[in-house]
Amino acid sequence: MENKRGEFVDIIGLKETIFLVLNIVFFVIMFGFVYSSGTRAFVYEESYAKQIALLIDNAKPGMNILINFDKGIEIGKKNAIVNMFKIGEGKVEVKFSDKGYSYNYFSDYNIEFELNDNLLLIKIGEKIDDKKS
Repeated sequence: MENKRGEFVDIIGLKETIFLVLNIVFFVIMFGFVYSSGTRAFVYEESYAKQIALLIDNAKPGMNILINFDKGIEIGKKNAIVNMFKIGEGKVEVKFSDKGYSYNYFSDYNIEFELNDNLLLIKIGEKIDDKKS
């Protein structure tokens, strides 16, 4: 008697091969996620960028803001990032990994910043005058 199920099921090892390939793909994706989550750089980038933007928006002219970035700078140095902070043109950019994170602020004050060791000093100046004489 002939088997009526079809030949696709009868191929020896096809099910096992598909199962093995799918498992390998799954574990590669999981390993990539765990590796990127292990550094937690994206969490620090996002939180620092948002915090700096909120501080700038709530600041008054003449204020100096000093922020400690121990953990973030440690991660940035581990990932060999040189320029970790950029503030200006209405945007705060924090980069502790290759991608980085940026967040907009609405303040129209002149913003200057300095990074000394693990401390970021943000100086809030007078408003930027759009009228140029």
